[in-house]
Amino acid sequence: MITHTMNVFGERQNAEKYIPMVIRKVRDNEKVTVHADNKMKVAGSRHYIHAEDVADALLFFIIMTFHH
Repeated sequence: MITHTMNVFGERQNAEKYIPMVIRKVRDNEKVTVHADNKMKVAGSRHYIHAEDVADALLFFIIMTFHH
């Protein structure tokens, strides 16, 4: 079984990663940079998933693999 998880976030994540950095900057009333396209018209977008949800999904896959 191979899974490809991207943009996972959760507790104790490195403070320099995007979500903890944004939280810190908003808390400290600092500017938050959001990357955009080359024309600076469309903001970038990402989808994030919490580490607990990834763990739950992996456990589900493992159980289903060995259950059948």
